[in-house]
Amino acid sequence: NPPLSLATSVGSGGLHTAAITVAAPTVVVVSTTPTTCRGNMGAIDATVTNATTTTWTGPNGFTASTVDLSNIFAGNYVLTAIGAGGTTVVPVTVVNTPDITLPVVASYSTSLTAAAGENCTVPVANFAATVIASDNCTASGALVITQSPAAGSSVGLGLNTVVITVRDDSNNQVSVNATFNVTGHSTVCYRDLDTDTFGNPAISGFFCIAPLGYVANGDDCDDGNSFVHPGQSEQCNDDDDDCDKLVDEDLPT
Repeated sequence: NPPLSLATSVGSGGLHTAAITVAAPTVVVVSTTPTTCRGNMGAIDATVTNATTTTWTGPNGFTASTVDLSNIFAGNYVLTAIGAGGTTVVPVTVVNTPDITLPVVASYSTSLTAAAGENCTVPVANFAATVIASDNCTASGALVITQSPAAGSSVGLGLNTVVITVRDDSNNQVSVNATFNVTGHSTVCYRDLDTDTFGNPAISGFFCIAPLGYVANGDDCDDGNSFVHPGQSEQCNDDDDDCDKLVDEDLPT
């Protein structure tokens, strides 16, 4: 902005011209305070001289008429200072400090046990629901808590490791391990079609709990006839009633 000039005439001595310079506003940004956790904790400390009005503009329609700003979000701000000597425009950027702090897991179930089902498997318990965690930026209720294997998925006998992960809004995450112990014993069971408690040795499977229609004994020699099985009395019928591979033995002739 050019200086202001004032022309005056003094008496008969002629025309006297005096140049009076009025300085444009001066803006000095003393400091900026970054925001954290993407919140409104930022600040701008400035000094302004030779201005009659000051106006700030910023993100999302932000405006203010104070020289210093506080409780502001990160973003690009512009200070416009207007005075008799002109206008000064100064851009200022407030940055957000990246959140690199990991969530903190205060407690969780480190070990759970369940008895195996029929097929020697059991759904994984919901370990994630037992987690109590906190974070410096993200509210506890907004933390994303997952586990692998997922709750409800099937695992087999023995000690199964479950990895629990807690993630905040900035994708910082921490993982902890838990143990899911599936108890039980796998044994061979045989199909018992005729329900005589003796199974067909040709139809079997490994189970932790015998399914309906299966038994632990596989010594039946005719699973379609409940009157034929080990221990049955031999009859005079040309059949091996007691499954000893002999027919009509020990009967009177």
